[in-house]
Amino acid sequence: MEISTRKLIETDDFIQFIRERRTHRHFTNQLIPKKDLVKLLETVRYAPTGGNAQSVEIILVQNPVRRKRLSDLTVDHIAAVGVEYAKKLKELKEGDKGTTEEIVQTERMVKFGEMLEKARDAGHDPVFYNAPAVAIFHSTVQTITPKDNCVIASTTMGLLARTMGLETTYIALFENASKAYQPIMDELKLPEGNQVFSVLVIGYPQFTFLRTVDRRPIRTRWE
Repeated sequence: MEISTRKLIETDDFIQFIRERRTHRHFTNQLIPKKDLVKLLETVRYAPTGGNAQSVEIILVQNPVRRKRLSDLTVDHIAAVGVEYAKKLKELKEGDKGTTEEIVQTERMVKFGEMLEKARDAGHDPVFYNAPAVAIFHSTVQTITPKDNCVIASTTMGLLARTMGLETTYIALFENASKAYQPIMDELKLPEGNQVFSVLVIGYPQFTFLRTVDRRPIRTRWE
């Protein structure tokens, strides 16, 4: 496609656009039109990849039954990890072996697993938040920057989604669980040698944020 005229986005407008991006975990029940999902997927293929590998692949989950299955598997894994941490916590306390920090961290993992199970039992989706679409970015590990490639692709999709009235959030919980729990990999049926490196939930936001959130200045060394 030829570039005839270059239309620049105003710098300050784009800065404001980035600053207004927020993490969303509450979505309406409105389905995303297929044409918009196709546009997201089509545009993401132009995101840069290390060495021009173009190795990013995407699973786009819209089926609520499929989404719940993946969510349940994630909760099952975290709950099982929590049980193991509970055993460790008991040993640390009874043997008076653990430091205060180690005990606090172990207790946090136990409570996290319990919290996810309680949320699921109450009918909630504590992993994907019942989002109408879940984008799972995966890539072969046989490339120089598989994680970077998927994160750049998901960031591109997240920003573009905002121009369509959609919002997103990253789900590291599922990404990490997929690498540690074989039943999730069995369910995903990724190509051999591929791993999940980024996950986005996408939907129309239920709430509108009225203020941006400030961030700490980035530590910078000028040389």
